[in-house]
Amino acid sequence: MLRRWIAQERLDTAHFLGQAHNRGKPGTVPVKQPEEILIRHGGRYRTRTSLLRRALGAVGVPEECARCGTGPEWLGKPMTLEVDHINGDWSDDRRENLRLLCPNCHAITRTWCRGGRRAIHEAQ
Repeated sequence: MLRRWIAQERLDTAHFLGQAHNRGKPGTVPVKQPEEILIRHGGRYRTRTSLLRRALGAVGVPEECARCGTGPEWLGKPMTLEVDHINGDWSDDRRENLRLLCPNCHAITRTWCRGGRRAIHEAQ
């Protein structure tokens, strides 16, 4: 996405030299497989969104909003689809509990920004 934007804006990247000590070498941390990422991990840590998005793509989840079908582009510009935990539990990264949503559809879910927790407090 960044490369596409740089090309569209015709920006000069000659000064981007990269990290010479790592150029052309694999990273020091092995890449996690989807079956290592898409699990329920019991709340010890929150899985990075980039890992969740990569794992969902690897298991065949289409890069489109699960509600409205919008793709990763809006009005010709890139749009980031958000990973939603259907049951609101961020430690439950199982495939059946995750979906990709556009920002508009995600904002109206009960799980957006802990909206479910807010709705519970308002009901009391």
